[in-house]
Amino acid sequence: PVMLINSVQAPTNNVKLRQAMQAAVDMKEVMTAATDGNFKLNHSFVYPNNPYFNDAGKPHYNVNDTKKAKQLLAEAGLPNGAEFDLHAYREREFTEAVIGDLNKVGLRPKLTFLQLAALNDLAFVHHNNFVGIGNSR
Repeated sequence: PVMLINSVQAPTNNVKLRQAMQAAVDMKEVMTAATDGNFKLNHSFVYPNNPYFNDAGKPHYNVNDTKKAKQLLAEAGLPNGAEFDLHAYREREFTEAVIGDLNKVGLRPKLTFLQLAALNDLAFVHHNNFVGIGNSR
C-alpha cells in the first residue's frame, strides 16, 4: 500500500499535519489488514537490496504514537484535528485501518471509493489533497 499526499493544498500543505498523520498510523496493523499478514515492514519505497535504498525516512516510519500525533496537530494549529477527502480504489481493509488510526488523533478523512481512472484524474489532474492507493497483492 502506498499513500500519496498532496503537499500543496490545505490542509495537507501543513508539514506538521503530514507529520501527525505519519505518527498516527500503525503500519503493522495496516499491513496486516492489507496483506493478511504476509508482509515485512519497510521504511523505504524500495527493497533493501536496491541501490536506491536508504534509511532517510526510518525515524518517521511506523511511529504509532497518538500522543506525538496530537502534539504535532496542536503545533500545526489544528488542536481539534482536520477533515479532508480520502479517495481509494481498492484495499478497503487497508484504507479503513488507516482511517481508524487517523480518527484516534482527531483527523477525519471523508472516504470515497472510485475506479482507478477517476482516482488518477483526481490525484494527478485535479491535485486532490489525499489519495490512498493499495497495491499489496
